[in-house]
Parts: sequence; structure tokens; C-alpha cells
Amino acid sequence: MDDSVFARRRLMRILRSAGIEVVGEAGHGGAAIARYQELRPDVVTMDLHMPGVDGLAATRAILDDDPAAAIIVVSALNDEQTILRAREAGARAFVLKPYQTSRVLEALRSVLSPEPPAQIAPSAAESAPVSGSGLPEQFAELFLEEAELQLHTIDEAIATLRADPSDHHAADDLYRAVHTLRGMASMTQRTDLAAVGTRLELTARQFVQGVTPTGAALAAFADSLRVVRQLVRAPRPMVETGSTVPAEPARSPESIASVAASPPESAPAPERPPRVLVVDDDGFTRRVLTSFLNREGYQVRIAEDGEEGLHKAQRDCPDLVILDVEMPRLKGVDVCEALRDHPATHDVLILMVTVKDELEVKLSAFAAGADDYVTKPFEPEEVIARAKALLSRARRRK
Repeated sequence: MDDSVFARRRLMRILRSAGIEVVGEAGHGGAAIARYQELRPDVVTMDLHMPGVDGLAATRAILDDDPAAAIIVVSALNDEQTILRAREAGARAFVLKPYQTSRVLEALRSVLSPEPPAQIAPSAAESAPVSGSGLPEQFAELFLEEAELQLHTIDEAIATLRADPSDHHAADDLYRAVHTLRGMASMTQRTDLAAVGTRLELTARQFVQGVTPTGAALAAFADSLRVVRQLVRAPRPMVETGSTVPAEPARSPESIASVAASPPESAPAPERPPRVLVVDDDGFTRRVLTSFLNREGYQVRIAEDGEEGLHKAQRDCPDLVILDVEMPRLKGVDVCEALRDHPATHDVLILMVTVKDELEVKLSAFAAGADDYVTKPFEPEEVIARAKALLSRARRRK
């Protein structure tokens, strides 16, 4: 159950490659309820954000009809509140987008039985030809087709809002289309497209929440949309069948041309991957950040509280510390100050993370020596973008 055709096809491929029969699909919450009553499947996967009846409401309706229904909620949102709401609605498991085969199958095992059937096991699901984005070759055309559809919806919504900034339906259409496009980018590991999509989604969300879109705001939105179109349509290099070569993020035509024009012998020697220490007492946040950082090629270590984080930072001297503010034993601000006072970690980059969006908290973080700050709930792509920016500035200073 997902309003994105692309997301449905992606998940169906994972399930079918593992020998699991997919008996139906639906594109919105109302259809999900009807399809469940018609098909009575063993398991339902339910996206949270869908037009009309959302995933949580559909989950509650299905469980009202059949308390034994096994529902796995899927979402690109990774904050604890989202997971809690899914659990309270009756979901038995939660899977974070972008989909990973092992995570999907693990969720299925958890809801079906303590001893899963033999066919529910990792298979050759990810060995098919893929594009540079990690996208199966046969889905590359589907990605472009749905992306163009969402872009067309965005164009129409912007035109409507220019004529009538108070049109709430157009604002909703704009937000849903941008949300779908950003989710597709995250799912296919197109981090450049996802980063732009995240910014646009935050703006579109403000329009939905009642901020009147001005002409200047819509013009800026349209300018960013041109970048999105360029990234969507950028050619993607292909990887041979069975190849284990990691996918490279998409680059703009200008950067591709620049690289192509450079002679091979002038290429710089490969650099050591950046070392990142993630310090957070929340296990889910640690796992999500570790997954996304590993995907970018970073070497990641974790710490579960402030004292452990301080010890590992002084011992390992990472390039970047992603540091939660609220932790047991030793607060993030205290860790930050201690890192700045220690000669081995005086210059380490520090990105602080917290659920508090208060000016006083931000000022105390910067006063303690933080280089940047991000507020939970966050999009993993935003954290990665901020980490890249900090590391890039540090390299230029050297």
C-alpha cells in the first residue's frame, strides 16, 4: 500500500525475489482498506503518507475489521514519534525507506512466525542489473516516468498557487508530489536529488501548514525545481550484472564534463575515507545514521552515551563527531566542551543533534564549540549534507 507506483514496484521486486507472493496493491488508504477486505492477505505493508486516508488511519480501520491483521508500516520518517504512532495504531513492525532487502525480510519474519518459512530468506534480489543509483535496470524507465508525472503535478500546483495563494488543494498537491519525488530519490540512493527534494519538501510543508506562498517564494521554488529536473534527467552510468561496484551519486552535466575533460594521469590519489563517530543514546538513530554514513563510504563508530563518546573520540580522533545533546551520564554540550579542551580533539568537527529547537539550546551548543546543529526529527539526507559540507570546508582550510 503506497501512493508511489515506483515505491510499490521496488518493494514488490524484493518480495517476489524472496519467493513471496504479492496478491495485490493499492495507491491510497481508502483503496488499501477495500483491498484488504477483498484479499485478506497474510501481511500488509502500509506507507504512512498517502492522499485521502493516510496510512495510520487505514491501519486502524483494517484492524477494526480484523484484529489479527499483520501490518508493517513503512516510512521515510525516522523519528521516534513516528514509530510510536505506528505502534499505537497497531502496526507489528516498522521499515525505514529507502528499502533494504534484509530489513524488509527481517520485518516479515518478525510478524509471520518465530520460525519463518524457508522461502523467506535473502536471495539474489539485488544481483539484477542496476543503474548507477542502485536502481534495477528494468525500473529505470519507471523511475523517470513517475518522476516526470510528479514534476508535472508540481508545475500545475505552482501555477494554481500563483493565481490563488490561498488554494489549499493546490498546496496539498504540491506537498504530496514533492514528498513522493524526494522519497523516490532516497529509495534509489540519489543523494543529490534527495537533498534538493528535502529542502523543497520543507517549503511545501509550510504552505500546507498555512504559510501563504508569496510570488517570490514560488519563484524560488520554481528555480529549485529546474535543478530537480536536471538531476532527474541526468544520465546514470550502468553497472554490469552481478557487479559489486558501489553506485556513484549523480553529478551535474557541468561536473561530468569537467571530469571527462581531465586527463586520467592528473587524477588525485584516493583519500582516506572520513572517520565519523556517532554519539547518541537512541539505538534507532544510531542505526539509521550509521546506515546512511556507510552508504557514503564513511568509516563509522558509535557510542551509546556521552562518557563513551568522549572516550572514543579522544582515543580514535575521528574527523567528525555527530553528537546528541540530551544523553545520560554526560550531556552533549559537556562532551563538546571537553573535546575542545583536549589537545587531541581540539579541532575535531562537531555536528550536534537534538529534539529541542529552542534558541537557547542552539546558542549553548555553539558556545560549547559545535560547528553545526540539526534538530530532530531530521531527514538523514540533511545530516549527510551537513556532514559533507563540514568535511569539505575542513579540507579546503588545509
